[in-house]
Amino acid sequence: MGGVRDVTPIETVRLCKMVRAAAPAQKFEEETPDLWHPVLAEFSYQECQDALVIVAREQPFIAPSDLVKVIRQHRREGARARRAEIEADPGLVPDANPDDPAAYAAALRFGRMTDGGRRGIEPKPDSVKALIAGLWPLKREA
Repeated sequence: MGGVRDVTPIETVRLCKMVRAAAPAQKFEEETPDLWHPVLAEFSYQECQDALVIVAREQPFIAPSDLVKVIRQHRREGARARRAEIEADPGLVPDANPDDPAAYAAALRFGRMTDGGRRGIEPKPDSVKALIAGLWPLKREA
């Protein structure tokens, strides 16, 4: 799970149609999407769809709070995985300006990390070790 932008009202109507198809005994009114949208508005359409599939497999009726619960659980699991990745690579730093405390804190909280552009760049080896191994040319100063 993981979304890019918030679900739109039109996407909420689509979700309600999917719920109606997945749970045919569940009653829907014309106003149902109007209530569901503010509940799901902070999540992406993809996150809601993924949560709907999970909930529909487990229960015959689906409330928007069921989707919220599954999405939050997946976000927590994703955050744990990102924290484990960050702890495994101490070279990672928050992908935000450290002079902007709010952005820096958000990058930490959501695991938006960067390696500072180091990956793919070979570090210069220690000249003595490199010389012994034959990996680095010896340059003489004039």
